[in-house]
Amino acid sequence: MPSTIGLYSGTSAPEVAGTNTTSLYGGGGVPVPGANGNTVVRGDLTVTGNATVQGELTVGDDLCVEGDLITLRCNATTIGDATIEVERGASTNATIGWQESDTRWHYNFGITAPSLYADDVVVSPPGDPNVISTLSGSGADLRLDADTDQLRIAATTTLYNAGPILKWSESSNRANRMKFQSNSGSSSGIQIIAPSTATPGSEAGRVSVFNSDDINNGTFLGFQSLGSTIGGTTPLRIASGTYTGGTLGPSGQSISFVDDTTTYATVNPAGPSASTDLVTVAYLTGGSFVFTQVNIDNRVYLDSTQLVTSTTAANQTLDSFAAATYRSAKYQISISSGSSVHVMEVLVMHDGTTAYQTVYADMYSGASLTTLNTTISGGNVLLRVTPTNAVTTYKVSRTLIVV
Repeated sequence: MPSTIGLYSGTSAPEVAGTNTTSLYGGGGVPVPGANGNTVVRGDLTVTGNATVQGELTVGDDLCVEGDLITLRCNATTIGDATIEVERGASTNATIGWQESDTRWHYNFGITAPSLYADDVVVSPPGDPNVISTLSGSGADLRLDADTDQLRIAATTTLYNAGPILKWSESSNRANRMKFQSNSGSSSGIQIIAPSTATPGSEAGRVSVFNSDDINNGTFLGFQSLGSTIGGTTPLRIASGTYTGGTLGPSGQSISFVDDTTTYATVNPAGPSASTDLVTVAYLTGGSFVFTQVNIDNRVYLDSTQLVTSTTAANQTLDSFAAATYRSAKYQISISSGSSVHVMEVLVMHDGTTAYQTVYADMYSGASLTTLNTTISGGNVLLRVTPTNAVTTYKVSRTLIVV
């Protein structure tokens, strides 16, 4: 037995066999000889200095390390991959490996953990098992919540008790608004598609903008694409309404087309009242529409006025118009005082210096209720009246023609 060393304790010497074999053991009995070049330790082994293993290290039982650091490739002088592997017999081994090609940890199987932290991101934080979120105080807030179907960006609180929501913080800066941009092609867009479970013909895709944080008590403006069943003859709509306690209702509010602060057109459910209000066919044919002025090709203007006097003072102004803008006016005047009535038509014109008038179709029931005259004052043409009775009502229809 050349090159053999045996160290032992007990009542009898062991038998050591094999070539280039070292056998160390404690206690009684005969050790199992090691294979060529192996060292077998029977019992405990204490190394007070450093132990260097140049080949593979096989531990037949649990491995206990009292230190707080395990280093792979500890004497390497260049970068390189490293792997921790679990032997699984005939099945694929499980590995956790560091790869220098992308400087990432790689796992060939999934990871299950109560919580998983990576820099400022936490997966399943304590108390929220179905959440991916950034850590508190990380300077950003991203939260994916599988329980509430919510994606929140820079939003610290959830205002809605249920339903999916995408939130972010604008901080009074329009540049911080959410953006959607395609990285290819010539256009970008967002598609809102009706539910796949909807009955054909009753599908609906909607985009709604609410004026309140609480959609259950808010007014909304919506863009809708409705199926033939619920959309009828108008499947494409811009709609306003309210949503209160889960019930839809009319908002009663106008919808305006605005360029910054300039309103170009308004749909007013109460009917047109401003110069930019749109007038529908139903409103026109209903006979209840009101115009403050009718403009015909910027050359002729139709409107009306009214005056109620309280004295018989002379030269009270019934109407006026800008001399630089209009050349002439035609008036149809209806006058009443008590039970007396008086009607007439008046033509007025001017030459820039002097105003002229003519009265025709002058009719009254009893005595005349007024006299009138015209003049130019302060750049305006004035139609003035002197009533016969103190309390007299003048109702006027006027047609103006521009200079």
